[in-house]
Amino acid sequence: MKCLLFADETEESHPSEQSVDKLMKKVVFVLSGFENPERSNLRDKAVEMGATYKPDWTKMCTHLM
Repeated sequence: MKCLLFADETEESHPSEQSVDKLMKKVVFVLSGFENPERSNLRDKAVEMGATYKPDWTKMCTHLM
């Protein structure tokens, strides 16, 4: 999956543009306070964007959502 460009833009005008599946590649996250199905939807979307999900907080986690 790629980020969408506006009609007057080209990929060359965004050299640092990444595909959506790598946008969150350095994110390690935990979810708190969400119930299914919203919890599953949030987890799946973040993982699709490259994040790593952890069921419990660890020293490796970068984000608490």
